[in-house]
Amino acid sequence: MVTRDTAKTFNDLKVPKLGVVPTRSEIVDSSGHLIAYYYPAHKYRIPVGYEAIAPAMRNAIIAIEDSRFYQHGALDPRGFFRALVFDLQHKAVQGGSDLAQQYVKNALVLTAPNGAAAAQAAATTPQRKIRELRIAANVVHEMTPHQLLAAYLNVAYFENQAYGIQVAAERYFGTDAKHLTLPESAMLAGMVENPTADDPFTQPKQALARRNVVLQRMAQLKYITKDLASQAEAKPLGLHPSTIPLQTGCLSASARPEAFFCDYVLAKLRVDPAYSKAWTALNTTGGLTITTTMNARDQRAATHAVNWVEPSFGGTFNPGRNADAEVLIQPGTGQVRAIAENRRYGTGRGETLVDYAVDQKYDGGAGVQQGSSAKLFTLLTALKQGIPFGFSMKVTSPANISPYYSCRGQLSFYNNLSNAEGPGSARSRCTTGLRGRSTSSTPSLSRRSGCATWSRPR
Repeated sequence: MVTRDTAKTFNDLKVPKLGVVPTRSEIVDSSGHLIAYYYPAHKYRIPVGYEAIAPAMRNAIIAIEDSRFYQHGALDPRGFFRALVFDLQHKAVQGGSDLAQQYVKNALVLTAPNGAAAAQAAATTPQRKIRELRIAANVVHEMTPHQLLAAYLNVAYFENQAYGIQVAAERYFGTDAKHLTLPESAMLAGMVENPTADDPFTQPKQALARRNVVLQRMAQLKYITKDLASQAEAKPLGLHPSTIPLQTGCLSASARPEAFFCDYVLAKLRVDPAYSKAWTALNTTGGLTITTTMNARDQRAATHAVNWVEPSFGGTFNPGRNADAEVLIQPGTGQVRAIAENRRYGTGRGETLVDYAVDQKYDGGAGVQQGSSAKLFTLLTALKQGIPFGFSMKVTSPANISPYYSCRGQLSFYNNLSNAEGPGSARSRCTTGLRGRSTSSTPSLSRRSGCATWSRPR
């Protein structure tokens, strides 16, 4: 009767479903080429399937963490009670009693909405153990053993901000999970029990000793021969550290050529209400592909242009080290094809995080003048209002220009308006910019500059 009632209580225990474990998102250009990766809450994780994990890695983690993985269900009674007693006595770290429960614990930590919830998910209490066990019982009914093994390896923590076997393989060995060797697999498998103590960057001797324990255990369980284990034990750790998997956002190396465009994309997602759901998902569950309108060829052209006109290093052509920015917008669609600035994006010397090409709410500056871009609109307005080709007028600098109408239709005046060159007795001759009728199908534009703008009297 006690067994029956206990079983009923366990089966009726209310536990939440596991949430979606956060994973990496990608920001790509209009052709699908990568601009930058983005990890939610800086949880560096890239899930991979069972077949994308080296057999040596799969065998190593089973050998050292749960040798009876394929024989028991959600609960390995022997392992469960050993772990429970050891944890309560504050002895060696045991984690969950088997891979299913370890998966549940790690998934609960990764999906916790805040630090307090994460601490609660990792608390060493009988209540937490029983809760994990009940969720694990649900998990083993929803996954095959292969799926569960891959899921566990995708949430295991390998120190140095590396969550999951794919990021760990890249972080420590510059490879992917599918191509891990036997010694590499054994080292990573040995880390999951106590990642800090077995960190190969700070504790190489301990990491090497732990790796060899895993190799011996694999030989004992017949995953490998004793000779193969001895050969692997004789090898050094063979670390090839890489920071590439930990690069995120617009400061990453992959985003350097398009960093200001990347910054605008993230600011747009963060600020505009239309993208609020996408921004929330990007920072919680991830797994998104953000396809932008950026064109790589246009971006290269824009970057070349701003650095040609205003070289950021100063010198003869830019002694004041003036900033220069450019945005390319496709007529008709309004798509932003490129954003460039004659500065490097960053926080170092000569770098900036201010995107001068966009509004202040999108991480832009206080705004910049439109400059000679206004001449085109003045020309088009003049032609639209019937001012003929070849029309010219002489303006003395300074001059009083009126009437002038603001964008709201209010009558205004410009008194003592001067050219950029300053006042003088010389006269400036301004035209509509078209010299008579062109003999070709496309009119030739005049290169006259320095002209005052005007509005035709109403």
